[in-house]
Amino acid sequence: MTNFNRSNTTTTVSSNIISRSPPSKDEEMATSGGGGSTLNQQLPLILNHESNILGEKSVKAFSGVWMRRLGSIFSFIPRIFRNLLRMCGIKAKYLTFLDKLPSRNLIISVLAVIGLIFMILIAVQSNKPKGLIPLVRDDNRLVGYIVKTNTNPSFYMRVLNPARDTGFSKHMVRYGNWESATEELFKMLIEKFQRDSKITGKKCLIVDVGSHLGFYSIYPALLGCKVISYEIQPKMVEVIKSSASLNDVDKLVSVKNLAVFRDARKYIQYSTKYNADLTNVVTADEETESKTPGSVETISLDEDYFSADIHINLLKVDISKKSDDVFAGGLRTLSFMIDHIITELTADDAVPIRYILNAYYDKVVVLEDSSGISGLFFKSSTPKIFRGSEVSVEAITAYLGKTGKRNVWFSRKKNTIPYYGK
Repeated sequence: MTNFNRSNTTTTVSSNIISRSPPSKDEEMATSGGGGSTLNQQLPLILNHESNILGEKSVKAFSGVWMRRLGSIFSFIPRIFRNLLRMCGIKAKYLTFLDKLPSRNLIISVLAVIGLIFMILIAVQSNKPKGLIPLVRDDNRLVGYIVKTNTNPSFYMRVLNPARDTGFSKHMVRYGNWESATEELFKMLIEKFQRDSKITGKKCLIVDVGSHLGFYSIYPALLGCKVISYEIQPKMVEVIKSSASLNDVDKLVSVKNLAVFRDARKYIQYSTKYNADLTNVVTADEETESKTPGSVETISLDEDYFSADIHINLLKVDISKKSDDVFAGGLRTLSFMIDHIITELTADDAVPIRYILNAYYDKVVVLEDSSGISGLFFKSSTPKIFRGSEVSVEAITAYLGKTGKRNVWFSRKKNTIPYYGK
């Protein structure tokens, strides 16, 4: 047998691998002969590249490529910094250090992180109201406070002393809004009403029952809707009117010192003792035919709206433990005259929930405000949505039993908005 030297064997194999030409008779003999063992030892060295690909040097080179790509993405940061320094009058010859910095990619990445943190701090600061403005009379007596909200659009609103009103007023002073998810829903619904009004030619109407200081009366008026506001406390009525005047929407906001009840033209007593947060006034159960000190006249939804054929785009109800009386006096209005209802409910409110569901509302959304870091960027968290066969008094009260008091939106699927599903 003919012997092949090592150099010739290696050259022949390399040539065959590259050109993929058929092997000669002599090469076949070499492969099958004594030189085959030497050739087989050479093949792994030529063909097996895994160890080279996963080697430490290759990994470092691969990481370096991506660091350079990352650096090129943020390379505009030094240029912006350089231009700012030039605008401040610093000569160009003193700015060459920016191009000679060691670990340039790392520095650029750090600058990007610092910029992101700065943006977050700006978002945190912008989430606070401008400040509490004291409201005094001509004789220098303090009669209230004004705060600028962080809503869109923003507006001025009269609030109570936050040291006493530890609920609504204190929250407004600290954050500039009240219930962010409900505020967001209000805006989306009103935008839908405005689009519909271009077709129907009718102005949207919001009815706010239990207005307190009028947040949900002033806000929709700023968006162009007419608002009818009901509040049983005479002092709060004056505060709402003052806020409406401050924002030049007093012609759109009608504030009535009346109680929405199951029967019209009655008088009910309300407690003159405020709760700790001043946000709730519990009404007594007794009805009278004549006005007495500490009483307020009643109206019913059916009397004021169904009989008058007035269509309501959105009914907002916030009355502690008395919402069943509101809906009991508006069963026909619920069925035929109201598109959407937003009301504050707990697990104990099975009666008002049943009144609403019996009026053919087939979609229920339990609203959730954003909290924590997400609250800086999002007004609402994922809500609980009941549709179709899921809609029942038992299911809704069971869910509220887990979450506690929540604002709940009732609508009909034909009037829904995409944000909250079909």
